[in-house]
Amino acid sequence: DAYRHWYNDLRPHAAHAALTPADASVNLKLPEPVVYRRHGDTERVISVRRRHVRGDPYLFLPKINCQTKRRDAA
Repeated sequence: DAYRHWYNDLRPHAAHAALTPADASVNLKLPEPVVYRRHGDTERVISVRRRHVRGDPYLFLPKINCQTKRRDAA
């Protein structure tokens, strides 16, 4: 039972776009990147992805990407 719980509910899988099989079976979607705004004409976009260690789908490290974009003048 413990192995089945880990395998279906806790283990992300590359074939399911880094979702667990249980999340993929209910069509759960990963959240969109969060946009943080500052005063001025720039905004920061932060996204989080998983990077697999040596191609092993069971071992992953989070990869956080931060970008600054210019906002269009309104």
